Amino acid sequence: PEYAGINREALNKSLIKEILSEEREIIHEKGVIGKENLKIQPINKEFKSKKYDKRMSCMSSDIGLRKRYIFLFKTVSKMAYNAYKLLKQGICNIAFPPGTILPGGRIMQELSKTQFYEDLGSCYT
Repeated sequence: PEYAGINREALNKSLIKEILSEEREIIHEKGVIGKENLKIQPINKEFKSKKYDKRMSCMSSDIGLRKRYIFLFKTVSKMAYNAYKLLKQGICNIAFPPGTILPGGRIMQELSKTQFYEDLGSCYT
């Protein structure tokens, strides 16, 4: 009922025009594999998910800022890993870098309760 007064041919032409413009946008964004590549490509080609591709740890248009951030991130990560290794050895009076979290679970269970309670204040600094 809502399209009763509209010319059917004009409506079809406008819909086709709209669909073609959307197709052009999609092709422009993603690209098309092409006739020759499609012929060459094996039919049982495996799909590679982008889920496990390389990922950016920092996205910034300022290259200098991005490099400084990545350097800081790697430095803090190394410091946290070294503190973690010491914690695994049973040394509890170590300081983790700011912004990192003290590991829990089995490592904390393996530490003797007396040593852990004695050094509790310095573990969380």
